[in-house]
Amino acid sequence: MGPPHELTTRWSESSDRSVKRPTLLPAVAGVAQEVPVSFRELTMAEVRDVILRWKAGQGLREMARETRLDRKTVRRYVEVLEGLDVDRDVEVDDMLVHQVAVSVQGPR
Repeated sequence: MGPPHELTTRWSESSDRSVKRPTLLPAVAGVAQEVPVSFRELTMAEVRDVILRWKAGQGLREMARETRLDRKTVRRYVEVLEGLDVDRDVEVDDMLVHQVAVSVQGPR
């Protein structure tokens, strides 16, 4: 009986959008293959949580730690907020959450 088949990830273009999605393929004779890691799109609740924490004056590391999101992901959303010139005293409504999410994730 041979060794179990190892799986590795290869990126392929999605048919509906130009988003690369992982595809599992057998590894080549035990040679490690380096593959870029994709990011997960945040839910509207997660985007709202980042906005509320930004309004409260939390730092990036603290927001990332408490939301269990990557610091770079939190930074992307905060940069969009600052790029849209959103004041920290603005009311957080669904329109703002949607505007920030679309600015980072792109239209669906």
